Amino acid sequence: MTNLFGFPTDHIPARPLTPAQIGALVKSLRDLQGWTQETLAELSGLSERSIRRIERGQSADRESLRAIARAFELDDIDVFSKPMAVPTAEHIAEYQRKLDAETVVVGVERLNGRSLRELLERTDALLPVYGGTDDVCEARFASLVDLVRDYVDVRPELTETFKLDMQRDFDLSLDVIATLGHAVVGGVRRAHVLAPRHDAPEDAGAPLNILYLKCEPSEKASTALRVLRQVQFGF
Repeated sequence: MTNLFGFPTDHIPARPLTPAQIGALVKSLRDLQGWTQETLAELSGLSERSIRRIERGQSADRESLRAIARAFELDDIDVFSKPMAVPTAEHIAEYQRKLDAETVVVGVERLNGRSLRELLERTDALLPVYGGTDDVCEARFASLVDLVRDYVDVRPELTETFKLDMQRDFDLSLDVIATLGHAVVGGVRRAHVLAPRHDAPEDAGAPLNILYLKCEPSEKASTALRVLRQVQFGF
């Protein structure tokens, strides 16, 4: 079993949450989304003052907590009112160490055709991140990914004029996604191609710039993505 953060909680007893724990949980979920208190207030229908009070550990009524759960699109809107397995500081530190060893955080920005083309000028490989949206948007996103792959494959041979034509194609694809209430975020991570040796240092090997792309609801567009530290490519 895991909690709202994917933290393993099989060995942790469930207890009713205190107002302080609820506040810390709401803030942590908000930080994971990259939202401000103002954004959470707008999505939940509560005032920004109410969000500040809850995150400071002051008590909140059941309906306010339900509104926040809906804003986070949690399956159980009464999750904050039920007993929950809350990890200790030691559990969290251990989990964070494991998370940092296996993943990295990549800064991302909302893209338009031009910013996407500029990122592609320093990209060696593409890793789209699927999930978190509906089938229609996922299909549109997949079409954009196909365009981007085509660009990466033939980039050294492209004229500046053709690059601008591709940029317009990117804009058209992104505009379609925008009409569906979604946006595409992306960012480049500098990694290294490692030899198949367990004792090789992480910064050894040839440099590789990896572009991560993800399609998300516009009002919840991320500013950072947590991705696997080690990835495999078919080359």
